[in-house]
Amino acid sequence: MADCNAQLRAITYSSGGEQYQVFGQHVNGLTQQYSLIIEGGDQRSCPLFLVIEPAVFPWALINHDNKRLEFDLEFKHNQVRQDSSKIIVDFSGENKRISTQFSIRYPADQVVASGQYQGRLKFTLTANPHELNQYYDKEELTLQVAVVNTMKLSLYGIAGQYYRWDLGDLTQSGIRTNAPNLYIQSTEDFFVEVSSLNKGNLRHHSGQSKWDIPYQLLINSKVMNLHQVSSKQVYRLQPDGIKIPIEVEIPSVNQQRAGEYRDSVEIMITPTLGSY
Repeated sequence: MADCNAQLRAITYSSGGEQYQVFGQHVNGLTQQYSLIIEGGDQRSCPLFLVIEPAVFPWALINHDNKRLEFDLEFKHNQVRQDSSKIIVDFSGENKRISTQFSIRYPADQVVASGQYQGRLKFTLTANPHELNQYYDKEELTLQVAVVNTMKLSLYGIAGQYYRWDLGDLTQSGIRTNAPNLYIQSTEDFFVEVSSLNKGNLRHHSGQSKWDIPYQLLINSKVMNLHQVSSKQVYRLQPDGIKIPIEVEIPSVNQQRAGEYRDSVEIMITPTLGSY
């Protein structure tokens, strides 16, 4: 190695940002692009390998609770070997000045809480990728990613955001349980908030309030007060997802006008903003 030399001139962030989207629509929740420049020696016959290793945790960033945000690395180069602990890139015989790119990819749908995640990568230029005690040059790259607060609400098994619930014959009192569950994923604490167009009443299709039938809406077996502007329940963060049942209780109905009765209920999720 006395006649051979090389230097890591620059490892530079190019694009991609630092925010990871937990419930994104793409294969990766975040992809960061980097460029790398190596100044090689005058001897093109010298062996030249770049070894990339995680400095702290195997291919993952960690937060203050030691929770993992996993990533992988894609190198824009033909001569790449990878195992569970390192990536080896072979630059032997290439130009004196080498410029290349690599991507750090954080796969989507990782179940992680919001907050800052950090880690480091070690870059070592060497003649022997299996003996890193002797090397030309080495550098470390600090990685930092913010998992942003994200919430997602859907009706389990139902496409779209609207569902028409047929309560059947209203002369039959009792609890209706045949609605799909709410399905909620959230990286922060949240409220389930409910509001009713007719303030907790099923209204005759004529629009006359004198025929109103009061009912009770239960979320997770708890009665929601639909007579006010909105009614809330508070939940802790659920990044894994939680299914919450919806029920309606119909009272005994006597001497009501025949016809169709309806109400429109809006269900939303909102952050608690630390008020839990």
